[in-house]
Amino acid sequence: MGESILGSVKDLPSLCSLRIYDFNEHISFPEGMLHNLTALQALHIQFCKKLTNLPPVLANLTALAELECLISLRRLTFWGFLELTALPDGMRHLDRLQELRIQYCKNLRFLPAWLQHFTCLQSLDIEGCLPELHGRCKKESGADWPKIAHVPRAGSRVDVALGDDPK
Repeated sequence: MGESILGSVKDLPSLCSLRIYDFNEHISFPEGMLHNLTALQALHIQFCKKLTNLPPVLANLTALAELECLISLRRLTFWGFLELTALPDGMRHLDRLQELRIQYCKNLRFLPAWLQHFTCLQSLDIEGCLPELHGRCKKESGADWPKIAHVPRAGSRVDVALGDDPK
C-alpha cells in the first residue's frame, strides 16, 4: 500500500512539501518518484523504521537530470534512520539547502567534507545521534567543526535517552 501511495506522489508537480511520517510497513521509494517534483522545497522523512532505501535521486545524485528535479529543495530532514552510517554522497549536489536536520540517526558517525561547501546552509540541527558525532561537531574543537563552522545556526544536542526509541 505504501509504495502505491508514494508512487502517486510523482503526479503532483506543484507539491512544495512532502512529509513521510511514522510508516511502519516495509517500504521503498519507487523509481522516479521525485523526478517530477520540481517545486519541492521541503522533504521530511521521519520514523520510517522499515524503510529499505532512500529515494534513488537522493542516494545517487550524480547526473544533471537527477539534480534538476530537486533544484528547489531548501529543507531536508533525516529522522530516525537507524541504519544510516553516512550521509548519501549524492547529497553533495544539494548545495542550495538552507536547513538540514539530522535527528535520531544513531549510527551516523561523521559529517562529510563536502558539507563545508554548502554556503547557503543557514541551519544545521543534529540531535539524538551518537555521542561520537556530537563530539565531532563540538564548536571550535570537534573534528567536524571546520565542515560546519560557516553555518550561522549549527547545533548539536545529545538526547539523554539516546538508547530509546525517538518516538
